[in-house]
Amino acid sequence: MCGNIKIAKYYFFILGFLIYCNITVNAQTFYGKVLDDAHNPIPYANIFITELNTGTSCNENGEFYYTITSGQYEVVFSALGFLSKKVNIVIEDEDLQWIETLADTSIDLDQIVVKAKKRDPAYAIIQNVIDAKQKYINTTNACKTNLYIKATEEVEKKLNKSIIPKEKKDVDKPLPGYKALAAPKTPDSLSNLNMVELQATLNFKAPNFYKEERTAYKSYGNTEGLYLPIYGQNNFNFYKNYLNLAGIAEIPLISPLNRTSILSYKFKLEETFIANERAVYKIKITPRKKGNATISGYIYINDDLWNIYAIKIDLNKSALKFYDAFNIEMKYKPDSLSNWLISEQKLNYETKGGRATTYKGNTNIFYRSFEYNCNFPKNYFGNELSITKKEALEKDAVYWNAMRPEPLSKKQAQVVAYTDSVEKVINSKPYKDSVQSVYNEIEPLEVLWFGVGLQNHEKKSDWFFYSLANSFDFKIIGGLRYGTGAEYAKIFENGQHLRVEASGDIGLKYKDVKGDIWARFMYNPHKLARAEFSYSSDFTFITLEDAVLQIVQPSNFILNDHLKLRHQFELVNGLYITTNAFYFWRRPIPDGINSVYEDWFPNRDLEGEIEQPIQFNPYQSFITEVALSYTPAQKFLTEPDRKLVLGSKWPTFSLVYQKGWQSFLGSDIDFDYLRFSIDHNLVLGQFGTSKYSIKTGRFLNANNLGPIELKRFRRSDRWWFSNPLQSYQALDTLLTTQNYYLQTHYIHHFNGALINNIPIVKKLGIRAVAGGGAMWLYENNFRHFEGFAGLERIFKIGPRRRLRLGAYGVVANGNFFKTNARYKFSIDIIDTFKREWTY
Repeated sequence: MCGNIKIAKYYFFILGFLIYCNITVNAQTFYGKVLDDAHNPIPYANIFITELNTGTSCNENGEFYYTITSGQYEVVFSALGFLSKKVNIVIEDEDLQWIETLADTSIDLDQIVVKAKKRDPAYAIIQNVIDAKQKYINTTNACKTNLYIKATEEVEKKLNKSIIPKEKKDVDKPLPGYKALAAPKTPDSLSNLNMVELQATLNFKAPNFYKEERTAYKSYGNTEGLYLPIYGQNNFNFYKNYLNLAGIAEIPLISPLNRTSILSYKFKLEETFIANERAVYKIKITPRKKGNATISGYIYINDDLWNIYAIKIDLNKSALKFYDAFNIEMKYKPDSLSNWLISEQKLNYETKGGRATTYKGNTNIFYRSFEYNCNFPKNYFGNELSITKKEALEKDAVYWNAMRPEPLSKKQAQVVAYTDSVEKVINSKPYKDSVQSVYNEIEPLEVLWFGVGLQNHEKKSDWFFYSLANSFDFKIIGGLRYGTGAEYAKIFENGQHLRVEASGDIGLKYKDVKGDIWARFMYNPHKLARAEFSYSSDFTFITLEDAVLQIVQPSNFILNDHLKLRHQFELVNGLYITTNAFYFWRRPIPDGINSVYEDWFPNRDLEGEIEQPIQFNPYQSFITEVALSYTPAQKFLTEPDRKLVLGSKWPTFSLVYQKGWQSFLGSDIDFDYLRFSIDHNLVLGQFGTSKYSIKTGRFLNANNLGPIELKRFRRSDRWWFSNPLQSYQALDTLLTTQNYYLQTHYIHHFNGALINNIPIVKKLGIRAVAGGGAMWLYENNFRHFEGFAGLERIFKIGPRRRLRLGAYGVVANGNFFKTNARYKFSIDIIDTFKREWTY
């Protein structure tokens, strides 16, 4: 039997070999050249064989080679700038040499090519796409499509091979009464994978209106590092001149199909192949000078249609906000109406978390079922870019398995299966009770160092009590203090949430008791409506925004009891009304309570160095405030239990009115104050980003003002560069006013645009910044002008956190002092939630 099997194997081997030899013998080589009318070779000409639905292309010398079996064929010769020609050929038992001549058209390649090899057709191809791109920018005026988005992140950690950890025993504490329901621990092999799956309907109306309706959403693990595009804020349309990629790049990127792209990029035709019975040109994109606004990679162009077949590009690292690398791949396909539409998009990104950890992310987007000429309701498109309903979060595994356009990887499937298997256990009351019982156990280390937490999962509430170590505090006035505090939080089913904090302490030296309580209730998350209450009795700052060294002077402190009621509500999108009521009992620092400077240096003459607390008659203030703030065209996302504001391209206009009430509740003050301000963030294309602020106001009446109620202007620090949108860098005196004033502030970050052409500076990652400000006070006709310029450098302090250091030169002039100059330094940390710098 075994012998028969071996004989059969040899038989099939010999038969296969003979068939291969027969095919090889009957296959001939069809080769030759493609020439122009002057008998010069045409580089990269296309040869398409109709019967085989495939073909080849010439090399740079106009030569082609193609292996083909015997038979009769129709061959189409074509090349950019030449008339196509069809010929019939017959392949017999010998190789066939063929020389074809194509007639020139009116396209003059030499006039189009800029600093390229002679006759390199890449520039002409790109120019043809640029000329034809208007009809591809928006294929339809109104359409909708279904999206499937899968975003994953895998955390790779390099282990130190010199340190081999010993096998760790399972020391998890059994849960009292629920030992079988011990907390499921994610296997180590799966814990480093984070993922989001999302299904949505994307609605579009020309020229640039988007609205995304999320119909299904599921997350696994920590999704903080995953990139999910927000349509309407991110523009991946390469037919447009610039790519605005909010959250990815700091400035818009120059598209290779920009009208002036030949000034920014070099193009080279690297390959021609046949797809969909049409030649496709693979063109390499290389920046003429690498900068924050340029990209590199490949663009694939359909012959004759002059549209995009595919895109594969890399973003310049220096342009990225958070990522260390970002790659974009896009594929287009024709539909039944021959409209070329995006079919698939892949975004690959990477972030380093030190030398040992790498976060590798991937977001795949599939576009399916385009529907054209949609009749959207009136006012359907607006400032709401995305909406997620509650039922989208409740889709089960059966639903996801049925709608995925591609299967999950083995590891992704394991994560999904594991999560689904434990989800019922995790959400069950017995399991939650068991976890709660462990969490609520009070241990000595919690009391001493970490703090004690208690939770009630049924009421969705948490208590937290400060630890003994966290109970120490230090104040400029009075010195070291000791006390305690607690926090309470509760979440309601409809997204409402309540938070309360309270604390109290006593001075260890003067035995004075102080304390505070604060509460906030968010009662309508979709209107960002909240009410706040606070009360405190403490030593407080007179001017919180004063210069750093002045803030800690005893002269900047008073004893203050205050009660505050606050309410905020969004009337319509972008229009907020805030009402406040303040009650203050203001007193000077009591006799017998010293600052730490006097307590620590009792025998040192501090006169001239330390400013003593100000003396004034105690008084009471009752102040009401109404503030209106409006940001036109404010973009936002709607989720089941909240509204997420994305910002706007328009300025924010604010109007504030304050009233000091005399005699009411014993109040000693009487004034009316009005302030108007404009704040704006601008993206100026490749030239960087700007921010400006304009403020003006005055006391409409100042019948009775206490020393604290005056309008104050922050003085500058000697070396510290303070927020230039709120302060001046060369104002050495703390100014106050009761009359008209005008403040203007401006800062512009070039983001590499100004000095990016200097190789060494560019390699160092240094960026230029400039700005200035002006101030006018009606009193004494005081005028102050200043300008600054500097260099900044961004450093990584974690996988998703950034630190920016800056050095600046400041020049100032005014009518009360001479022109002066100084140098300053700054430190700024990016807001990881908003992904914005302070200034």
